[in-house]
Amino acid sequence: MNSEKIIARFIGALFLIAMFSSLVGGGLIEDVLSKDNFLDTIYQSATQLNAGVILEIVNAISVIGIAILFYPIIKIKNESLAIGYVCFRILESIFCLAAAVIPLAIIKLNSDAEMLIIIRNTIASTLIPLGFSLGALILYFFLYTTKLLPRFISIWGFIAVILIMILNIFKFDMSIGMFLALPIILNEIVMGIWLITKGFNRSDN
Repeated sequence: MNSEKIIARFIGALFLIAMFSSLVGGGLIEDVLSKDNFLDTIYQSATQLNAGVILEIVNAISVIGIAILFYPIIKIKNESLAIGYVCFRILESIFCLAAAVIPLAIIKLNSDAEMLIIIRNTIASTLIPLGFSLGALILYFFLYTTKLLPRFISIWGFIAVILIMILNIFKFDMSIGMFLALPIILNEIVMGIWLITKGFNRSDN
């Protein structure tokens, strides 16, 4: 097995890990923070909260891993795109880490809990999607022009990112939000599985 195939499999695995840890970790934390008078029960939910924090940290690390592994691949074609992609994904990862540790700060600073929740919600609903969207647009543009993956994945990704940006701007309720987020969730799952099973397509380059 050549090195490119191995890298593709690592990237694919990281996409799946990032998606799983982000969805599950965020869900666990939000479930705790959304409870009425959660400060009274947060210590009883410590295991769930800690699990969510760990998973969100795993997501942040996975995001960095994807950027690092993609950098030399994108750089071969366009160094500026490669740098831009890495920078936006680093920002996304920093925001993910910040959102992850805020629940721990809430435990230590009970009096500032409401403000910290507002900060976390702002990071989760605005800053993380912004960093993700900008990085994803670069990646899908690169994949579309190089045909390293089938173009339907790139086109699907472009449309899904636009939906995420619409969600980020208009702040729809949860039901509509999940509907708008579902395409990118499915896209990254398909892309991850494709990279693991088939790798990059070099026949058209």
